[in-house]
Amino acid sequence: MKQSSSQLFAFLLHSAFAVLAVMAVVLFKERLYADASYYFFHAINSGTFHVEHGRIVLGISQLLPLIGYYLGLPLKYLMVLGSLGHEVFYYAICLFIFYKLKDQAGAITVLLIHVIGQLWLYYSPMLEICYGAALSVLFYSILKAERYKDDKWLIFLLLVQWFAMSSHPENYLLILFALFFDFLNRGLHKRVHLSCLILFVIAISVETLTFSSYELNHINATLNSSGGGNWLNLFNWDYTSRLVRMFILFFPEVLLFLFISLTLSLFKKRFLVAGLIVFSFSFLVLLINEKMIANEFGRYIESMYSPLVFITSLPLVYQLYQFLPTKWTWAISALLFGIIGLRIFWIWDYGQPLQQRVNQLERIVDHVQYGSNTNFLINKANYERSYSNIAWSQSIESLLFSAMDGKEATVSVPTTEDFFYKENQKKLTDSMFIFRRFEIEPLDFLNPRFFNLKNKDYQFLNTGGSTDFSDSINEKIVVSLILPNEPLSFKRDETVFQKVHLFNWSEIKIPSALEVKVFIACHWYKAGETYKWDGLRTPLEVDLIEDYIQDIQLAIPNEPGEYELVPDLVIEGERWIGLKNSYRVRVN
Repeated sequence: MKQSSSQLFAFLLHSAFAVLAVMAVVLFKERLYADASYYFFHAINSGTFHVEHGRIVLGISQLLPLIGYYLGLPLKYLMVLGSLGHEVFYYAICLFIFYKLKDQAGAITVLLIHVIGQLWLYYSPMLEICYGAALSVLFYSILKAERYKDDKWLIFLLLVQWFAMSSHPENYLLILFALFFDFLNRGLHKRVHLSCLILFVIAISVETLTFSSYELNHINATLNSSGGGNWLNLFNWDYTSRLVRMFILFFPEVLLFLFISLTLSLFKKRFLVAGLIVFSFSFLVLLINEKMIANEFGRYIESMYSPLVFITSLPLVYQLYQFLPTKWTWAISALLFGIIGLRIFWIWDYGQPLQQRVNQLERIVDHVQYGSNTNFLINKANYERSYSNIAWSQSIESLLFSAMDGKEATVSVPTTEDFFYKENQKKLTDSMFIFRRFEIEPLDFLNPRFFNLKNKDYQFLNTGGSTDFSDSINEKIVVSLILPNEPLSFKRDETVFQKVHLFNWSEIKIPSALEVKVFIACHWYKAGETYKWDGLRTPLEVDLIEDYIQDIQLAIPNEPGEYELVPDLVIEGERWIGLKNSYRVRVN
């Protein structure tokens, strides 16, 4: 029975990571958002590990793409390896704990930390705070297995502790939590516990003395924000109710784990363990809310709360395996893997808008590649959709996505907001480019193996100009819906995005600057009569020269039935262009 249970566990463990590996390959572009694109770019641009703020653990996930770099692989394969590198990190720790330390509870806890509480984090995986949590599980597993009695294992344990603590300041709390949880389970073992505490004090001292400017700015911002006392917001009902709602919506497993682990601790009269869980959970929540307003979900907020997954899952899993009958082991494993499976599906579903985001960025890149220029600026107001999630990494991502087609296809497409940020436009020369809005770099900063930007000024993709279109131009402008099927079918009273193919066969550029007020909109007809003349306005993403594909926003009628949809261009406040293409739409 024990053997079959272990085999089932191994099968589920490998299967979960196989699914995650496939997702990492399929979503390798989506996983280059923000910090992930920044660190990946630096690694393959320099051909070496890129680490900041002393967080060495960040280099581990760069190992695979750097191996590919020295094997001479193309950029696209390096990007895939970069995405896979994050999975290999967690998988390696899981395998080590499961096979070397014979610790099922530790292996599944690492997997829980990898996926629970992660939506944004999965798509911006270069966040050292999560790596440190996984290493903290390894730290506890070595303590529990008592391998530290061998000097080599003790040294290894202390190295793991150092890497975990140096990964992020919040992870000092996780190491302390693991130490106290071990002490409450096994009592005091002076040799290892004192060694770990001494290292803890040394690490805190080193961390304090070697704060980077980034970390000092964060500390100063926290100390100077309203004179401190932000944690008092937790006593405000409106603030706290929004915080609880955020946890229910985005961290439901954390709340479930907290409830079960506390219930189990109290049932077994392990009051000190229950106290440790409550204190650690509360202290971390208080610390985060002292630092910032932290009751609205977002990428950074999700990362700050991610250590709570460790604080709730470690005692939950280890106590379940410790106190429930052995014959229940398979049921516990199946339940936990079921929770993991649901979260993986949630991660995939949450990434649908990010897939739209990547498609949009690639459309822009495709539009400007292979011309006489390589440096372009797009207006955020023209470009931004609900799925766009424009970040400071826009320029970096455009470099990477374009260079996949070869270094001669490289383009840089930051936003005009980046261009005018702190008067960047006055600092730029034609031999420099916007790496990200905070950094301007010379062109020779780029690795010529992958990237090649030209000595050119930035070209605006959204310009003003005449809107005096003659009647004869109408037949030379076409807006065609890109149809997956016809008739189109939508749910009533919803707002959707629909791809359109814009054609301008005239010699007149159609300007897209918002002050020109040229928009794409639609007319709705039902039973041959006008149902709604003025549809939602969508700005042109770029000046229309020849053709371009983009999304438009449609407000679907509230009444079910069959409709005719006619896309058109409008010069707001002046006139419609008067396009004629119509499409059948079924509203359910």
